[in-house]
Amino acid sequence: MRAFLIRSSLITGFIILLLAAGGVALALYAPFHPGNELFPVQNFSEQQLRNLYRDPVSNSNYLLDLVERRVNDLNIRTGTSYELISLEYLDKSIDQVTLAISLVSQEKSDNLRQRLLSLAQRANDGLTKLMHVPIESHTVYITFQSKISALMHMVSTIDTSNNELSLAPAISLGNQENNKSAMPVAYSAIGLIPFPPGSQGAIHAFYTLVGQHASLSCESCHNSGKYVSTPNQCIICHLMIQPFPHYTGECELCHTSVSWTDVHFDHTSAAAKDCRACHERDKPANHYNGQCSACHVAQAWNLVTFDHAVAGAVDCKSCHAKVAPANHYAGQCSNCHNSSNWTSVVFDHTGFTDCVSCHAGVAPLNHYSGRCSNCHDTSSSWANAHFNHSGFSDCTSCHAGNAPANHYAGQCSNCHDPNNSWRNAYFNHNGYTDCIACHGGDAPGNHYPGQCSNCHDPNSNWRNAQFNHSGYTDCIACHSGDAPGNHYPGQCSNCHSINSWLGAVFNHSGYTDCISCHLKDRPGEHDTGQCSNCHNTQRWGD
Repeated sequence: MRAFLIRSSLITGFIILLLAAGGVALALYAPFHPGNELFPVQNFSEQQLRNLYRDPVSNSNYLLDLVERRVNDLNIRTGTSYELISLEYLDKSIDQVTLAISLVSQEKSDNLRQRLLSLAQRANDGLTKLMHVPIESHTVYITFQSKISALMHMVSTIDTSNNELSLAPAISLGNQENNKSAMPVAYSAIGLIPFPPGSQGAIHAFYTLVGQHASLSCESCHNSGKYVSTPNQCIICHLMIQPFPHYTGECELCHTSVSWTDVHFDHTSAAAKDCRACHERDKPANHYNGQCSACHVAQAWNLVTFDHAVAGAVDCKSCHAKVAPANHYAGQCSNCHNSSNWTSVVFDHTGFTDCVSCHAGVAPLNHYSGRCSNCHDTSSSWANAHFNHSGFSDCTSCHAGNAPANHYAGQCSNCHDPNNSWRNAYFNHNGYTDCIACHGGDAPGNHYPGQCSNCHDPNSNWRNAQFNHSGYTDCIACHSGDAPGNHYPGQCSNCHSINSWLGAVFNHSGYTDCISCHLKDRPGEHDTGQCSNCHNTQRWGD
């Protein structure tokens, strides 16, 4: 057991090390671009590798490397359907690096700012080459363009004497963006008030302006020069433009300031569990009326898999009755189907005894009309039918059609045994005396017309026939056909014995006209008188 644990630990450690090495390789070499299926894995690895750079300068340089990658990605993806997602990743990387550089002291940040300015200029050049985003996502394009312009203006006009400068990524320049010496302004009751460059007011540090908020003028929010108590909750500004009925939660759970129409609801942050509260109006007619989460997942609405356990679904018919074919079993679906594999149908016959109510329609023509369970077994094979004859005595009511022509018309059980072999038939002759009524057709031509039992024994061998001659004297009535040509025409008993047919001895007692029988036996020129003149019956040759 100990060896197994050690081996398992080593294998687990090796796998973790391998995954870590793979992640580092992805972060360093960056082979994938936005839109590729493995890019999110690469991006995750890049973000994790950032944790290795504890020093603010090193961290900022690493994030500048990521910005450069994203600028290159944007150039590579220009002209493809991945322009927008490349722009989004570039936007995120710029936000990260501007925040990181703001944490670096002024004396160490000059080179960082210069490099950031160069990358911002490259990004701005890349924007002019985009083909899809300016048309399909024009608002996003204008917003990002404004952001880059503001960033370049801010970096190029930094007052290096101010050590408290914060490079917040979203700066509103009003209508002064073409004048590098101009400063962001806001209204007050006595007119315009300029903010010193790099001050908290100039960079709007108390409420970061990102996305479309970056393109707004100060007057859009600060009416009549009012600064204090200016609302910073989305709902206060957007309440009047939201449709009715609308979701009553926080706007940022669905919307972003980059693109108001790019709606994605964060179900996790909202702790949303009552799906029907929002989606009740979206479902089609005759839709399942339970919670959406029983079928749908927030990550992919069209990926539908019904979880019967979560929904507590036991009344299958309430949903599936409409999909059942004609003349389908009317009971619960769960008696045959399971939710894991709908097509794997096995009916649980436990408690069901009226088989014919379901199976009458599948029986072939002239099928046995009794219960299916008399022949079929639901626990084994339906095709392996075996009829239980216990309690059944009228065999011919079922098997009359199976009998061949001229078959015995009595009960099958007189010959056949249902518990043995049907073909191994044996008739019980006890009580039957009129044998010829059945066996008359079995006798050969010119057969003895009397009862079969006079010669045959049904309890012995049918072929070993022996006639009981007791009481019979007219032998020739039966055996005349057995005599050869020119045979003695008298009674057989005059010569033959019933004990041995071949040992024939004629009793000449009372017979005097020998020549009437032996005329043909004498040779040529024989004496023409009676045989008894020369011969005697004891010894013919003497």
